[in-house]
Amino acid sequence: MLPCCGRHSSLVAFLLVACGGRGAGPDGGARLVPEAEIAELKRSLMATMAENRTRVCKRPLLRGQALEGSADEDIRALIEPTGDLAACLEATRADGVREALAFPAAEGAEEPPIRTARPLGDPASLTPAIQEVDARCGMLPEAIGRAVGHEDACSPYLTGRRPEPSLLPYLGVCRAVAARARHLGQEGQLAPALRLLFDALRLGQDLSRGGPGLLIPMMSAAGGELLLPQAEVLLQSGALSAEDASSLASELDTLIANEVHWSEFLRGEYADMALYMVLPQLEPAGWVPPGGWPDGMGSPTGQDASGALRTKSMGLPPRDEEALAWVALDETTRGKRAACPASATLQTCIAALARLTTETVARGTKLGLPPLSRGPTKATRRQILDILEGIAAPADAKYARRYARRLARLAAMRIHLEARRAATCPAEGDFGRTPLQELLSPAALGGTLGVVRADGGVDVAPPDWLAGTANRREPIWRIRCPPR
Repeated sequence: MLPCCGRHSSLVAFLLVACGGRGAGPDGGARLVPEAEIAELKRSLMATMAENRTRVCKRPLLRGQALEGSADEDIRALIEPTGDLAACLEATRADGVREALAFPAAEGAEEPPIRTARPLGDPASLTPAIQEVDARCGMLPEAIGRAVGHEDACSPYLTGRRPEPSLLPYLGVCRAVAARARHLGQEGQLAPALRLLFDALRLGQDLSRGGPGLLIPMMSAAGGELLLPQAEVLLQSGALSAEDASSLASELDTLIANEVHWSEFLRGEYADMALYMVLPQLEPAGWVPPGGWPDGMGSPTGQDASGALRTKSMGLPPRDEEALAWVALDETTRGKRAACPASATLQTCIAALARLTTETVARGTKLGLPPLSRGPTKATRRQILDILEGIAAPADAKYARRYARRLARLAAMRIHLEARRAATCPAEGDFGRTPLQELLSPAALGGTLGVVRADGGVDVAPPDWLAGTANRREPIWRIRCPPR
């Protein structure tokens, strides 16, 4: 039976080999992973869980005075909605809501394509479903404002902190915010509309802050793909005073400067995978992880004779097979974190992670599957670990690229705001001078955004290293001057 857990796809391959064996050891039970090593892995993981439960994540506000305490409960109110908020987000799931906000994405692209928002006056965007969302979600801007109004804004769903719910409500928040921002834009309230979009983007940041697993930042990136096209259309529409453009530029600078570094997610993904997928195989029946089980998951104990996933045995003692999965996961994560330190740009991280994946796969597949070296020797252990790591090598670079594309679009929006602040259409020479020259090269991203003169303005393209072959010539942002 193939594994059915889609929550951590990078781990599924690990457990295809590692988590099911119930065979006897090659010499009657000798151990490849000593109990002391398992105990140290568990001690380190539990220490991380304790840190996550008390972690503080201070970051500056986009505007205004800070609310007291942490953002935990106000963020949870949006992700685990009840009452009117639940009804609001349920309305965003109606047929046609997303299509009313943006043109359908092209199919067949190797990466998520850039969606284009419908013009504000497009009749296809003024559907009964959108009007229903706007009518039901009047309380949403205030609720988001509370959630992002705290200085301490760790994700409430750091591993071990509490059960992680479904994160789909965040996409509902983004759809409702997009609808409301368009409504404000049609009324000529461009600055409030953009601030609402910024707050929803900040909410996605905060959901990812502190080091959760990869699922959360990927959901945040998906939310950005709903919100950013609306900001682009708004900046192409209507009047924006120099004062508003200046204050919005300052807020966007703060948003960009406080993007969560990819290295934090590598740590969080390890914690997620170890706590929810590997450790349960080593614990007694009925064991519950610190913080509880995430949505859609539960104890694998007792499901069948091959553990959480029905797999082939490697002919090793069960505890060794399960513990070797943990050792391989630990080694793989250490390698990824060395390749992507907190000081590295996304460009550096993505290139290094892609190389690491290629090297790890090559090393593991060269060895093949058993027959293995026999006996509980260092050579046997190393061979098994290389195979496991080669099978499991996740496509971290692919996920990080999607995250980087959002940052590139934020940087492109910052250029657009600079043009609105200066009340001019940038000429080609302007991009060789301050401030536009600096804005083309956001420090956390790496590389330089491309700019091309286009009909009525400027098209902004991603750095060369981030432009996939399918999207290479596609702009990520269009600056139109004067606004339509």
